[in-house]
Amino acid sequence: MTQNHSNPELLDVRELTIALPIDGVLTDVVRGVDLSVSRGEVLGIVGESGSGKSLTARALMRLAPERAQLGGAVLFKGNDVLRLNKAGLRAVRSGGMAMVYQDPRASINPVVSCGAQVREILCANRGFDSTRARVEVLRLLELVSIRDPERVARAFPMELSGGMLQRVLIAMALASNPELIIADEATTSLDVTVQAEIVAILADLRRDQGVGMIFITHDLELAAVICDRIAVMYAGRIVEQQDAAGLFEDPRHPYTVQLLAARPHVTHRQARLAAIPGRPPALAALPTGCPFHPRCSKATELCATDQPPVYTLAPGAYARCHYAVASAHSCVATDKAVS
Repeated sequence: MTQNHSNPELLDVRELTIALPIDGVLTDVVRGVDLSVSRGEVLGIVGESGSGKSLTARALMRLAPERAQLGGAVLFKGNDVLRLNKAGLRAVRSGGMAMVYQDPRASINPVVSCGAQVREILCANRGFDSTRARVEVLRLLELVSIRDPERVARAFPMELSGGMLQRVLIAMALASNPELIIADEATTSLDVTVQAEIVAILADLRRDQGVGMIFITHDLELAAVICDRIAVMYAGRIVEQQDAAGLFEDPRHPYTVQLLAARPHVTHRQARLAAIPGRPPALAALPTGCPFHPRCSKATELCATDQPPVYTLAPGAYARCHYAVASAHSCVATDKAVS
């Protein structure tokens, strides 16, 4: 997929590939991913488990598994993260990008107080002295809607709820003053009330500080609320990308259509939730042609034999499907592939 790069982005990912040794064979598990994020923009990445979302996110900061081989380019403010030396990579991780993970208890030191962990980042990455760092810790904890920052700063992780710990984790990410935050399923383990509060915090950061974000989630409704654009991932590849409104109103890839159809509705009863038949393919043994064709009710012989082309829907919007030109809700196949 070739994108227009005339306007430099905060993050510009070009043809990212990730290969891992599987049964002794180096296998591409993420293939040809193109993404971009501007300042103050939120890009959502959605898809089933195993589609490559989290692996892609970690590769953006070169945090992929040690045995992984990365290809393509990850341009952060014009510099290719995949080719930075240790000093350059340290600078990106300590002030350019920050990651917020799904499980805060697995991402935070259980034997160090929360305030000390935030303070350590301020001193190591931004050169704060201990006095200034203590003041900044309280400010950051207040910024993420913690009502009693002094108590939370003294507390150890085991003394806090999951929602409170997630706030601390966001404060730790903000301590480096990043320009891009990657939120990898950062609200999945939280109840809906706390989830809404965390989403509001992220939205405020985007609005007030111009932070760009990549928001990875299984929750399509949540993605619709917080994201400007959404990329749909399947079998290690982006199969569709549109602005949020366009994706929900007129999805063009059959996988996107079926994902949206599987959402529960709160306005009317359903006898049974829709489900996508089958399961995602093993990334080491993808079917020929379109990887989705064994599960697609609209697949034709062409889908089973030929890799689908990229069909441009609008500037920055595309779908990787032979029949992406068809109406979203019919996905009616034509006689030949779209070129």
